[in-house]
Amino acid sequence: MTKRIGLLGVPVVCAVLALAIGRTALLKSRQVRPAGTPALTTLDTSSAPAHLAGAIRIPTISFDDPAKIDGSQLLRLHRYLRETYPRTHAALSVEVVNQYSLLYRWDGASPDAPPILLLGHLDVVPAGEGGPSHGWSVPPFEGRIQDGVVWGRGALDDKVNIIGILEAAELLLARGFKPRRTVYFAFGHDEELTGTGAQAIATLLRTRGVRPELVLDEGGLLASGLLPGVAAPVAAVAIGEKGYLDLELLVEGEGGHSSAPSAHTTVGILSQAITRLEAHPLPARLSGAARQTFDYAAPEMSFPMRFIMGNLWLTSPLVTSIMKNNPSSAAQLRTTGAATVIEGSPKPNMLPQRARAVVNFRLLPGDSAGMVLQHVSDVVADPRVKLRILESHEAPPLADPADPAAKLLQASLGRVYPEAVFVPVLSSGSTDARHYQALTRNLLRFSPIPATGETLQQMHGTNERIPAADFRRAVQFYAQFIQDAGAY
Repeated sequence: MTKRIGLLGVPVVCAVLALAIGRTALLKSRQVRPAGTPALTTLDTSSAPAHLAGAIRIPTISFDDPAKIDGSQLLRLHRYLRETYPRTHAALSVEVVNQYSLLYRWDGASPDAPPILLLGHLDVVPAGEGGPSHGWSVPPFEGRIQDGVVWGRGALDDKVNIIGILEAAELLLARGFKPRRTVYFAFGHDEELTGTGAQAIATLLRTRGVRPELVLDEGGLLASGLLPGVAAPVAAVAIGEKGYLDLELLVEGEGGHSSAPSAHTTVGILSQAITRLEAHPLPARLSGAARQTFDYAAPEMSFPMRFIMGNLWLTSPLVTSIMKNNPSSAAQLRTTGAATVIEGSPKPNMLPQRARAVVNFRLLPGDSAGMVLQHVSDVVADPRVKLRILESHEAPPLADPADPAAKLLQASLGRVYPEAVFVPVLSSGSTDARHYQALTRNLLRFSPIPATGETLQQMHGTNERIPAADFRRAVQFYAQFIQDAGAY
């Protein structure tokens, strides 16, 4: 009987494999082929690297301690932008919002057409501990161009985009370009902190009834080797970003001398709670942006990855299992949690009366702070550990990569980076784009920067830099996108 059942299963397996192979053969590319507006090929971007270097020399640092923030440096950057881009500041209206943020408006010929909005931020993170140049091969605010590379804090995050956008506008104005639809540039001054500048700009636009067709912020990059089976560089455009939650875990007890400890100190109890959380992460699921990633990537993959990713109805348990073993890919599947702060006694021989930890969660779209709080409570299962939400915001809705506005971005990418493959992804970090979710669902995040794993480490680490040729091409992309979107 067992042998007969086994023989009956063979045709079923063959049928499933035949179906999967057939589906693989029928996979169609979702890439948008550029048509209509021609590619810009004659822009003189030779001055762009020097202009980026000049902006890097202005240390617009966002410190966690507000007392350390020097607003005069932001005003100095304002002056630099006015002097460097005279055409732009003459042709566009410019407003200062919330003291230091900037809002540019480039009026279109058709005021009824929904505008587009390009975002960036003027501030940068500190250059590191141990002094402003600690660990850097080139001083971080010297703005040096060496061996064809622009060095310094902001070269990748995010003065590269501020200068790239304004450089593109200046070049287009020199050619006499006038957009059909209105184009906004919104540059916040404190994205690396709480984003109050972007919030103020978004509120201002909402009160004026501005409803953009598309918002484009920093986020995804041009990544080589990002996806197995895809030989081409991947234009990883983030269609969403994760939410944020800081959760405090607090244990209080009796203090005393460490020579006569109780069986379980407050630090020990807290450590057990953290260990339980690490052993029981929130569940992983292959849905939302992760599913969209493979829907777009699978047709561009070589066999056998094309077969695996093109048949997630069959292979999703395998794919999920593999992705869970890599921190970067696992973050695409679940709400992650990481203990980042822990505090106990100020002295080695003193039992702490209170032990405190903060666990930082990055929320998958659809997950809420309340849901995570319940999960932590269930996993820790210890009334001695008190939980308190310190800060949270949930993820904004995902953009639709098949929307005409997103396809417009695809087309611009195809003109400037014809070798790249467009793939929607989820950004694990927070951006200013989330503050604009009341204005449009079309929130996209992409920086035209070729990237490797080392590039990502440089963004908030040491030796941040960008090849001048890559930046000049980024300017080309922004000019192309503004032209395409403005004429759309």
